[in-house]
Amino acid sequence: MTVIFKLPNKTAKLPEAEALPPEYSDEALALRFAKHHANDARYVAQWDLWLLWDGRRWVKDEKLEAVAYTRDVCRAAAAECGNLPIASRIASRGTIFGVERLARSDRHLAATISQWDAQPWLLNSPDGTIDLRTGQLGA
Repeated sequence: MTVIFKLPNKTAKLPEAEALPPEYSDEALALRFAKHHANDARYVAQWDLWLLWDGRRWVKDEKLEAVAYTRDVCRAAAAECGNLPIASRIASRGTIFGVERLARSDRHLAATISQWDAQPWLLNSPDGTIDLRTGQLGA
């Protein structure tokens, strides 16, 4: 079954400068993850599952890609920080899994079950979306 999920018409924005966490904290890295993946990753707590946009549809993250994305964010932050002890902490397993865990609850990434298949009369197909009531093919 194909799921239709409507993305909100907003882009990920970081909180105001006075509300930003320390630069290389787990929270700051989770915000960075959310900013980079606001359009291609969703976490559904009720399913304990990440869903990733593959360019045509949302698919279950069966290969721990969300963890790989988190590793990329942490690796980049470790490389840019310029302080070996801090870089080692940023690139650690504990930080990586902590950041992924925090990102699950980010407002740009967290989704509910009810958001999926929000339009049950629309069917995703390779050529576009079909309205099952009319048979019309849309974009």
